[in-house]
Amino acid sequence: MGSLVQLFNEWETQLLVLLSLALQMYLFFTGSLRRQSTNTFMRISIWIAYSGADLVAIYVLGLLSRHEEATIGMCASMGLHPLAFFWAPFLLIHLGGQDTITAFAVEDNKLWLRHWLDLVMQVGLALYVFWKSTGRHNVQLLVPGILLFVAGIIKYGERMLAQKYGSLENMRGFIDEEYVQKLPQLNRADGYSGMVCFSLHSAPGLRDLFAGCNLSQMQRSRVLTQLSRDERLLPKCIEIELALLYDDLYTKAVVLRTRSGIILRCISQICSMVALALFFLVSNKQRYSRADVVITYVLFMGGLFLEVCTIFIFLRSPWTWAWLEAHKYQRFSRISLSLLSSYIGWPERKPLWSNSMGQFNFLGSLSGSGQPRSCKRRAMMLIKNMMRLAGTKKENLFWINRLLDTKHIKVDNEVMESVLHGACILGEELLETSTPRQWPNLGPFLEQLQLFAAGFGNAIVLLYVFTEAHLSKYPPLDLPDSIDAAEAQEVLRMVDVCQKLSNYVLHLFVNQSEMLPISGSVQSMLEQYLQVDTTKVEVNSEQPNPAPNSVVSVFQPCKETLEEFRDLWIRLVVYIAGKSSPELHAAQLGRGGELLTFLWLHMAHYGLGDVGRRIELTNTTFFGVRQVYVFYVPEKSQQNE
Repeated sequence: MGSLVQLFNEWETQLLVLLSLALQMYLFFTGSLRRQSTNTFMRISIWIAYSGADLVAIYVLGLLSRHEEATIGMCASMGLHPLAFFWAPFLLIHLGGQDTITAFAVEDNKLWLRHWLDLVMQVGLALYVFWKSTGRHNVQLLVPGILLFVAGIIKYGERMLAQKYGSLENMRGFIDEEYVQKLPQLNRADGYSGMVCFSLHSAPGLRDLFAGCNLSQMQRSRVLTQLSRDERLLPKCIEIELALLYDDLYTKAVVLRTRSGIILRCISQICSMVALALFFLVSNKQRYSRADVVITYVLFMGGLFLEVCTIFIFLRSPWTWAWLEAHKYQRFSRISLSLLSSYIGWPERKPLWSNSMGQFNFLGSLSGSGQPRSCKRRAMMLIKNMMRLAGTKKENLFWINRLLDTKHIKVDNEVMESVLHGACILGEELLETSTPRQWPNLGPFLEQLQLFAAGFGNAIVLLYVFTEAHLSKYPPLDLPDSIDAAEAQEVLRMVDVCQKLSNYVLHLFVNQSEMLPISGSVQSMLEQYLQVDTTKVEVNSEQPNPAPNSVVSVFQPCKETLEEFRDLWIRLVVYIAGKSSPELHAAQLGRGGELLTFLWLHMAHYGLGDVGRRIELTNTTFFGVRQVYVFYVPEKSQQNE
């Protein structure tokens, strides 16, 4: 055991330097994957690598500065000079991070000013390590070391600038105007390249939206609303817009769009290549340990490999293609567009976000009902039952239920088209081109729903309970025999959409309640309705102020009632999207995206939501201005007519 500890002490610096390089490579190739994935394991592994990369680099710099023997190791016993001091600028380059990830969360960008202090301290520490060893080495090794320091300072500075420009308070009115003025002209007939061009033109307005501006405060709101004229192209344009926003928030893309950023990147790459050439051709490597020389070459080649990969990332950027196209560099623009459209870029037929939606079965989770159908579900039920038997507190059990019973499914075309069409219908009601949605079957229930004084959260849970009770009756056995197969399939599709949307809203309610306009304890609101019997009590619209447990409705299974339930949840999702905060949507982009974010931006193109014309939950009038509302309940006089 003692020999192993001694061996580790001798090779500690070398191993940690290689670990630092390995972490940088892992971050480079996985950093952008979280834009298209909700996988928890991947997200945790990226977070560990992101946090650990800086810790390892800083620890090695401290090791080199405080313990001179750590830079010598077994070299002194062999009559050789240590080369570890030469790795200090490499560690500085590693601290500069990779182009594919400069921030793990939006909170990292908020602390950009504090990170500048980190830059000064860590550059000073690296210079101290390098200066401390200058007396033992010749100029042939000091010159490439200085060049590497220049490259490291530039790389670190790029990261700090990316975090500064990625902070939401600094997003408005930043640098994109220079690019927008040189973009190719909009042309709807250009296919995918036309959609990319549309998205680039709307990028400044998009940044203003995420900075917290509404459409009336934006100078380029016309470009956003112009895209809504083509409903066929808009969904893909929104995907591209969100991908562009992700790059601006979490990568170095915003820095590399500037002329100064490109010049500094070229200087950094030239310095690295010249340093490699000098080390290979000029320096006297016989004075140093062979293992240290090999590690130095690994650091050089690893860094050079990552720089080559960043060139490909730069070439497949939509901004690069647009610049080349605008300046008539046709050959290079075709290469850039082919990379952009390829599998390694942003292909047209591949979703540019996770294309998933969370699902939480509230009744099955808290009541423990339902038989598990898979090994995973059986394991979850076993864990929860063991926790109950162990006397786990109700709060902890609720947290475990959230963790184990939340899942993600793909957003199919039926769900996506339903919510987007629902937003368009509300836009038509805003323009008074269509009459408000009527609820002949659910009308009494909607009237009862308006009387809740406890808030929006209780209304969500109550609606969910009755929806689950109603959907449990399908496929209905008493539908007319005359119903054909096509209509039966339509009924099943509506059941599927209604089920997915209701579970999605409950997922938001339980796991991301900050995205909903609610207040109070989520757990207490859920448990309040566990005892509701949805089969025995009927609606009593005459009761002036009914208790929550007495408001129950019995609906016969039929296509019309099911359609109203589906439209009810569609409009509820649209309402929640319109009330959500841009900052929360920015945070969700780093977690694979969210259906609510997609819908929120879609509504912004139509001027809907809190960024434009507000959507109210019930029919009200605000200073004589016509409102758009989710649930329209006719007045008593209108009902009598």
